[in-house]
Amino acid sequence: PKNFMISNGINAGEIKLSVQGVQQAVSYVHEYTEDPVTPESKWTSRVSSSREYLFTGLQSGIRIHGRTAVIGRKGQQVYSPVLARVVQ
Repeated sequence: PKNFMISNGINAGEIKLSVQGVQQAVSYVHEYTEDPVTPESKWTSRVSSSREYLFTGLQSGIRIHGRTAVIGRKGQQVYSPVLARVVQ
């Protein structure tokens, strides 16, 4: 996916993950995990038909890492790069 971004939501404890829309996508999987990222990290995932998703209720001041996967019609799954941001 192109143009992956993590931005603050309007309220404290909100983080929005977004990617450029993909024409043949059937769904998007938006995920985040807390710092540090390790092979054992537990990713919180939300499946959506939208190219963006707002996670709420996060603890302000923690550093999170996010990524989004695009799911194609034949089950293809392509992840964005992982980016990090401190929750406001």
